[in-house]
Order: sequence, then structure tokens, then C-alpha cells
Amino acid sequence: MLKQGNLSELPINVIFFEILSYCDYLWILSSVRLVCRDWNENYQSIRPHYFMINYDGSENDAKRKLMDSNKLHLVTKFSATIESFSLNFLVEEMERRKRLANLEQLIVSKLTNLQELIIYNDGSYNLLEKFMKIESLQSLELHNFQFGGEFLKCHHSKIKSLTISNGEAMNLKFNEVDWPLEKLSILSSMSESSWNSILESKFCKTLQQLDVELFELTLHGGCKFENLTDLKMGYFSNTDEELKFLTSIVNLKKFECRCLWDWNDELLEFFSNFRNLTVLKLNGCSNDRRDITGNGLSNFVNLINLTELDLSFCSIQKVEYLSSVTSLRILKLSNNLISDESLKDFHKLSNLTALYLDNNRITKLGVNYLSALSSLKILNL
Repeated sequence: MLKQGNLSELPINVIFFEILSYCDYLWILSSVRLVCRDWNENYQSIRPHYFMINYDGSENDAKRKLMDSNKLHLVTKFSATIESFSLNFLVEEMERRKRLANLEQLIVSKLTNLQELIIYNDGSYNLLEKFMKIESLQSLELHNFQFGGEFLKCHHSKIKSLTISNGEAMNLKFNEVDWPLEKLSILSSMSESSWNSILESKFCKTLQQLDVELFELTLHGGCKFENLTDLKMGYFSNTDEELKFLTSIVNLKKFECRCLWDWNDELLEFFSNFRNLTVLKLNGCSNDRRDITGNGLSNFVNLINLTELDLSFCSIQKVEYLSSVTSLRILKLSNNLISDESLKDFHKLSNLTALYLDNNRITKLGVNYLSALSSLKILNL
């Protein structure tokens, strides 16, 4: 429970920018203003872009949002969970929907500085359609949708970040998009035509971050992502075509894969070719085989820019080769088959600040090998 003085002693910039920026707008208005010293003075002087709203899709909640509608211009983040409409076409239900639509339209008209929108379950696009006319909107997350793609044709907003998850991203025509997309995340099933439309899009050459699941789709066309630096994949099948896709992304700096098929030492060696990598995450990529020694790490000395490496849950036995990757700051090797001998030369990792070795075969001898790591701040054993 908030009490007078709990927040009053904190600097105003901490209250508004570090704490309240993560809180719901109405809760701030109803509670925080009562316990913050000089609330009104500071609240009126704050510049936009520091408040968010959570909306449950109901008529009552919409009315509550409009009670302080003169402050809605301060809101930059809007999160909405929409309950599915019942298939009830009685007059009362139709009237309720009409009233709700009018209330939502009023809310949207007041959100003149909105930058980030998150919507769950808006299968009819009723709410999304209203928001897509906001020119300040830059980030869009759509969850639990059955996607058609009409929203992609909206040219009012200038979306820089788009996330689609827990739905079916089928037959989307990204080549019709006129947004300056820098980040694209598709955590859903995607058709071949949708992937091809990304390759044909205006934003393909300027895209910087890409996160895709692609369980039933083989990647191709990597050379078209001229400015892509950050790639996350839910599934990598280790085929010649997908290996070619990765090597053709010349500016890749961060790579993360949540599931690697046919995981072996040769594939580890393959990743040593990416000399611009700063972050490599292959955690959880183990399989039932136990012949993965870790010898593929012998060429990781080429990764002179690598600062973070995650090989947790990868069934690796040998990691002594990593002692030559002296640029490493964060190293995660939890849940492997690593023994003390592999840590003998780890004292060379002078820049290491965090090391995770829990659930391995490490004894006191291995811990002694790590005692010379003077920069180490986090050690999990």
C-alpha cells in the first residue's frame, strides 16, 4: 500500500521516468498523485512519452479511460486484451458494440502521442483499424490473431517495429508495406509467399533485427538483408540452403537459435566464420547424441569481437578452446558435460564478468582454476 512519503523523497526524474513509466496511467492518476509531493506541479510540466494504459476491451473500462481524457496525450503505450464477441445478434448486443466502438474511437482520438500498441485477440480488427490511423505510432505487437493482412496496407502510421505471435501469418503481403521497419518478429507459422513478400519489400534492405520461427519453411535470400545485424531463429534445419542463407548476411552481429537440427561439432565450427559476431546464443540446442565433444570450438579464436556466448544445454564436453576468446564478457555453459580440465586456461579470459557453469562436472579443482578471473562479478556453479 502506498503511503505519504514513500515516493516523496525520490528525485522527480526517478519517479516519473524510472518508476511510473512502467505503471498503468489510471493507477497513477488515482493513487500516485495522492502520495507524491508537488504532484500537480511536476505532472503538468512533464513532457509526453512516459505513460501506458492497459485496456480490457469492456464498455466500463472504456468509460474509465475517458474520465481523465484531457491527460491521454501523455500516454505512449497502449495494451489491450479483447474478449471474443459472442455470436449474439440481438438488438441489445448490437447496440452495446456500437456504444463501445464510439467510446474506443474517442479514446484513440485523444492518444496523440501514442508510440507503442499491443493488442491481444482482436480477430475482427475493429480496434486495430482505429489505431492504425495514428501517425505517431512506431511499435505494433499483435498476439493471438488469425491474420489476414489488411492492416499492412495502412500508410498513416510509420511502424518501425512489428511483432506477430501466436497466430497464423499466412499470405501476408509485406511488399505492400510502406513502413520504415527496422525490427520484424514473426513468432507464428508463416507461408512461403509471406516470406517471399518480405524479400520483395521496401524495408528488406534497411531491416536491422529479424526474429522468425519458420518451423515449416526453409530460409533463403539472405543477401537481400543488407543492414541486418540481429537475427533470431526458432528453428534452424542445418541444410546447405540455410547455411548459405546465414553466410550471405554479411553484417550479422547477433545470432540466436532456439532449436538446431543435427547439432554437431562441424556446425560449431561453422559459426566460427562469423567474425563480426558480438553475441552468439545456441542454448538448448542439444539432441540425444553424446558424441558432441566441443572440438568445433577450436576455431572460435577467430571471433575477436564476441562478447557474449551462450552454449547452455548443448551436451558439450570440451570448452578449453574458449580460453582463447579473450573478448568474452558473458559466458553461459550451464547444463553440459564439462569437467575441471576444460577450465585450466580460463584465467586468460581477463574481460569475463559473468560465468555460468551450474549443472556440470566441476569440482573444487575447477573452481581453483577460476580464482584468477579478476573481473568476474557473477559465477554460477
